[in-house]
Amino acid sequence: MSRYKVLKASDIRQYWSEVVNEVACENTRILIEKSGVPVASVVSRQDLEWLEERRLEIGRVAGDNG
Repeated sequence: MSRYKVLKASDIRQYWSEVVNEVACENTRILIEKSGVPVASVVSRQDLEWLEERRLEIGRVAGDNG
């Protein structure tokens, strides 16, 4: 099961190697905040592939209905 944590952009820069290892090895999702506002995420390759598959499925469904 995936879990996520919130990190500040400055922490991401400082601990990039550790963040990458945690995402890749522990299946953690990282939400990056800048001035307290969520601006980006770091996800595993598997999560990215899953998201891309969902995007394509939604596009096909939307195309079928339009």
